[in-house]
Amino acid sequence: MFVIDVPYLSIRQTFFSGQTLLWERHDRNADHTRYTIQHGDMLLGAAQKGDRLILNCTEDEFFDVWYQYLDIGTDYQNVNRSLMDCQGYMREFARYSSGVHVLNQSPHEAILTTILQYMQYRSESKRLMRWLCENCGEERRKLIKGLGSVKYFSVPTIEQLSNKLWLIGETFLDVEYPTDQQSLDALTMDLVYQYVCECYDGYFDPCNDKAKLDDTQLRMDLRMYDWLPDERCVSRVMLYGYGRKNVFPMSDYVSKKIEKHTHMESDLFLDWYLHDSEYKGYASQYVLYRFLNPIERQDKWVW
Repeated sequence: MFVIDVPYLSIRQTFFSGQTLLWERHDRNADHTRYTIQHGDMLLGAAQKGDRLILNCTEDEFFDVWYQYLDIGTDYQNVNRSLMDCQGYMREFARYSSGVHVLNQSPHEAILTTILQYMQYRSESKRLMRWLCENCGEERRKLIKGLGSVKYFSVPTIEQLSNKLWLIGETFLDVEYPTDQQSLDALTMDLVYQYVCECYDGYFDPCNDKAKLDDTQLRMDLRMYDWLPDERCVSRVMLYGYGRKNVFPMSDYVSKKIEKHTHMESDLFLDWYLHDSEYKGYASQYVLYRFLNPIERQDKWVW
């Protein structure tokens, strides 16, 4: 068990911010809310009371893995203040979403999550991620205080996925506007299939020195691959997988919500409030959280 005080971090808000498909919420009444946070093949039990985090890990595990993953090294007080200084709507978003952290996922995990969320509702993308983990990953167990022995499955590696390509299936359906869930699932798995094949054949390595590329080079490199179908997907991988916090992944959902809420075109909104800000990635998460959670829950900072 490891306990630490972290200001400007709300586990609950980060859970509801739509970044990952691998977190779970337990004991949902406000006085006993606990979370399991999965990153790759590791699982963390977490609870919170005020700024205090109660984590089911050792001090070494926290600083070796979870400190980076939860982006605790970033000064979110300064991030929040800088975005609130933008005034107007951005000030509203920053105040409302002040506890959200941007997760530093592995490039592989960020790419899988992005592919699964491309055409799917969140509930369906979580189901597909669970299916991939259960059928291609490794079964693990972790003893979590208050939850007992928790069974989970690791995020499958490229090697594990390539060994199960026959299970993922090569369909390449020619459907421009799929109307049923089965077609959506098949198209999504097509993208996963293409991604795994290109990695296995050596055409793409998610961890191969891409961190050394500048933003323009990285964006151009990721644009080359069909399994990242649009600019939103490229930006999302840059933000979550490669830590480019000056990137704003503008989805159709967020664009429509911005235009409805602010009566401004989304491009004008970005240029007016953020322009060349180095905090665009944080701003995108604040904005997304605000629209995903229009009514703020009362357990923002509770145990």
